[in-house]
Amino acid sequence: MAYEKIIYEVDGDGVCRITLNDPQRMNPLGWPLLAELDNALKEAERDGNVRVIIIKGAGRCFSAGYDLGSGEGLTGPRGRKEYGRSIWNSRAHVQGHIEYWFNIWNLWKPVIAQVHGYCLAGASELAAICDLMVVSDDLRYGYPPTRWMASGDTIAIYSWHAGLKIAKEMSFGRILSGEECLRYGFANYCFSKDKLEEETSKIAKRIAGMHPELLSLSKRVVSRTFDAMGFRLSLEYGGEFDSLSHFGQGYGYREAVEKYGLADGLKKLNEPWGGI
Repeated sequence: MAYEKIIYEVDGDGVCRITLNDPQRMNPLGWPLLAELDNALKEAERDGNVRVIIIKGAGRCFSAGYDLGSGEGLTGPRGRKEYGRSIWNSRAHVQGHIEYWFNIWNLWKPVIAQVHGYCLAGASELAAICDLMVVSDDLRYGYPPTRWMASGDTIAIYSWHAGLKIAKEMSFGRILSGEECLRYGFANYCFSKDKLEEETSKIAKRIAGMHPELLSLSKRVVSRTFDAMGFRLSLEYGGEFDSLSHFGQGYGYREAVEKYGLADGLKKLNEPWGGI
């Protein structure tokens, strides 16, 4: 399958690498890219030569998050232009993101997020839903839109990784470094930026040496354990609160963008936190 927004590669060691490939715009997660990512994951799942999948970003970061500057606005995942500011359509917009994340959760093959630079907002959810997360020490990880836009569609996933206090602080706007991601349970490993690719490949190849059926069963039993504890339900709840927050007034985002434009508006909004 031909892709425009991602790079799809399979090596001889059973590892598939999917690269988010819009580096000039910091790999924003627009609907076309998410659809390609989803198709690539399904292609890798069907490929008998693939045992482990790595998702990474081209250029200076993994991804800066959802695509706020594409003109898509609140258009749904199928590009429906009738999507508007109603509770029904807002929920459909958020649910589209959640469905993509659960496709990774339900995938039979292990998925590793290789994360460097910025990993913000929706990108932080993408990385967190992967089975393993390997990060660089230059990482900036979190959900800055909770400072001025919305509560975050699956920001509830932070609670499952970091626990109550850190998750609440992140929901209030805190951004973590790579070392902090390792300390608080988001990441499995943290390496220097120049070692990230090499070390992630070593981890992936080690896992790919296992029998694929055993890998699948091992992943499923852990995922199902968390489902039984309420993981899936909590992310659905998070999406509902995010939909409600789309209708809030005076959070600051729309006002700042209208006054300063997108780039300068975001800069102004994040100044009280010392930026991103």
